[in-house]
Amino acid sequence: MESGTKSRIKNILNYRIPVFWIIIAVLAVALTVGVYLLANLLFEYKSLEKSTYDSAMQNADIQITINNTIITPETQNITMILENKSDIKYIYGKFTTLEIQIDQTWYTIPTKKGVNWTMLAYSLNPHSQVEKVFDLSYFYDKLKPGEYRFIEWISTNEMSGKVSYVFTEFTVESKSADQNTDNGTISTTSSSVTSSALPWNINIQLSISGVPLFSQDINKNTEKRVIQTIVLEHTAKSSAWSGVNIDQLSDQISILISQSKGDRTYEQYVVFNDGKGIHCLLSAQDNRFSVLNEETYQRLLEIVRQVFFQKPQLMVKSGSNSIQALGHWVYSYNKIQKVSADSIYLTAQGVVAYLQYLPINFVSGAQSGTVPFTVYSGGKEIFGHYTLYDESFEEITFVEPSGLSPQTYIFHDVKPGKYIVKLETSFETLSNRTGYQYFFGVIVPERAGQ
Repeated sequence: MESGTKSRIKNILNYRIPVFWIIIAVLAVALTVGVYLLANLLFEYKSLEKSTYDSAMQNADIQITINNTIITPETQNITMILENKSDIKYIYGKFTTLEIQIDQTWYTIPTKKGVNWTMLAYSLNPHSQVEKVFDLSYFYDKLKPGEYRFIEWISTNEMSGKVSYVFTEFTVESKSADQNTDNGTISTTSSSVTSSALPWNINIQLSISGVPLFSQDINKNTEKRVIQTIVLEHTAKSSAWSGVNIDQLSDQISILISQSKGDRTYEQYVVFNDGKGIHCLLSAQDNRFSVLNEETYQRLLEIVRQVFFQKPQLMVKSGSNSIQALGHWVYSYNKIQKVSADSIYLTAQGVVAYLQYLPINFVSGAQSGTVPFTVYSGGKEIFGHYTLYDESFEEITFVEPSGLSPQTYIFHDVKPGKYIVKLETSFETLSNRTGYQYFFGVIVPERAGQ
């Protein structure tokens, strides 16, 4: 009996020995894989330089936090809040250093090849905070899951103040099935974080023939992103400019960018035509320029045209086609006080870059003849004095018939092609009369009998 018991005990022990070794083997494999992955990660980042920053350089007056709830390799923008808790006015720059932690050591990650930073300073007033959106996808390659930190440069004086830094750490997580990213906005099944307005305060000013005409703040995020993309692309591919001074460009779109309204520190970029049909962007900060491709330029024009759509707005219709005319106030007269004010008169050549073109569809008029187009404001037909120009900006004469719409015969003797139409009209109230110029382009088709 005793011999049988010993035999069973030995069998049990013999049975458990392989399980023990399997566990050891699994742990060994896991350790090997971990070491292998870490070695690969270290190998991948072996060319990176070690961080030169330490905690002693931290600015105690400034706190920086990250708004994004979750950051994944797909995140494009990271929103940071810089808060000044002191009585001192600080400045900070656009330059942001990104570092990664590998095996308890921080390494500096270089930006993409060809990316340049604009070294400008922005105010961070006492007991205030600013929001800064960092375009991660533009400046850096897609980040892998891991531990990272941003380092912001802080100073008390734009030229010679004491320099310190602010650190903020964050984790790049693996993207899970129930997460979506859209330009840095993270949505999960449990919560939704909505992107706030982009922090840039953008103002567009339009000058024609050297005269500033319009100034408008850009408030829509979609339009801000267009401007942001234009500036970032310029930063990456700009070249030294050897042409005329920026102040000598008489026809220009001026883009002014600051971190907040009322901030007197801003960047200025000017869009102009080089005279050969090439659209350029010139930076006032470093006198460098870049060429805008046609698609980007047209997106910018869609924004700029909004400043021309002044009230009362005019719609021009031809058949089923319609466009909005560019409007410009030229004078006002107060009939009670007998006081007048006026502005410059624009030329077709000055506005041609901003025009939209209406395909003409000749339709029968209410009385006789053909009406190529009709102009409306608030559903009411608008009349006035028309002037027609060809693509060389030469005025084309035409007959204004009595008793018919003045534009009835405007295209009677013209060839098919593109033309510019100017309408001068006025609007009256009991106390005021206000005059406007309106411009729009037309495309005249071939007609039977021509």
